[in-house]
Amino acid sequence: MFFIVGRGRSGTTLFSMMLEMHPELCVATESLFLVSLYNKYSKGKWSKKRIDSFFEDIWRESWMEDWNLDKPVLKEKLLALGDSATFSQLCDIIYREYACQRNKPTALIGQKDPHFSFFLDRLLETFPFAKFIHVVRDCRDSILSYQKVNFDTNNPYALAYRWKAHNEAIQAFGKDHPAQYLVIRYEDILCEPESVMRKVCQFLGIKYTPTIIQVPDKQAVIFDHLIKTTQPLDPSNKNKWQTKMDKKTLLGVEAICHHTMRHYGYSLANKPIVRVPLFTLPGLLWGWLLTFLERLLFQLPLSLRSAILNVYRTVTASNKIRLK
Repeated sequence: MFFIVGRGRSGTTLFSMMLEMHPELCVATESLFLVSLYNKYSKGKWSKKRIDSFFEDIWRESWMEDWNLDKPVLKEKLLALGDSATFSQLCDIIYREYACQRNKPTALIGQKDPHFSFFLDRLLETFPFAKFIHVVRDCRDSILSYQKVNFDTNNPYALAYRWKAHNEAIQAFGKDHPAQYLVIRYEDILCEPESVMRKVCQFLGIKYTPTIIQVPDKQAVIFDHLIKTTQPLDPSNKNKWQTKMDKKTLLGVEAICHHTMRHYGYSLANKPIVRVPLFTLPGLLWGWLLTFLERLLFQLPLSLRSAILNVYRTVTASNKIRLK
């Protein structure tokens, strides 16, 4: 297994679609079933009744329906494990069935989801030999991108806090597991795709193929704001903040994120300041609260958490932000 992680609106979808073009790779679309089921099922003994319950709970994650799995076949394979089952084995079967559905039964399987940022330890405990690819994008462009959609806050300082929190959580994980961690920048994917993808293939232990930098099929996209992932890589898609972010917002965003920005090699438009400006504080508090609630959500009972997620996705229409 490998996992693609990073703050949303950072190019993780584009990157995952490029990897999917490789004949030896299969990248599953977003779903939080592993993280959602972890608390309830990662420990304890297994029986037919418990596997039945596990199978039913898979579909509480609404996005799992988009995986188009053959449910009777999947259930049969899960039950075949019997009392010797482990949470890791059961999850592996689900991913393998997805790969079969994509006609890639022997592929190396990956998955991307921005919500993984705070739950990487759960992924690693489930798949101890998994690798993690961290995609980073300039926070200023990520914020501008988020302000075009409706499934996060529109406040730039809250978004700056959330960019910082997500990337620092992944960064800390990578520091503890350097052999299983690779960081790449979205801007480098745009400007040096072959160099980046050769590095990624080496990290994953597969042979590089030029198909991995081809433009994905437009038929794979079913939501307008993802259509750019099917267009040729365009280096001009970076540094849009230079013309589209006003000076006050830029000052506040850089004040919040400058340490993390410099860690990933992003230059600042302003001199770093010791204290964040007072005008950013309401946004910072809002960003902290949203991030706290995001973490808290996955400590709630499975039924309640699933209901909250499904309502949120319906209200924000993020249940339509899917890849076929």
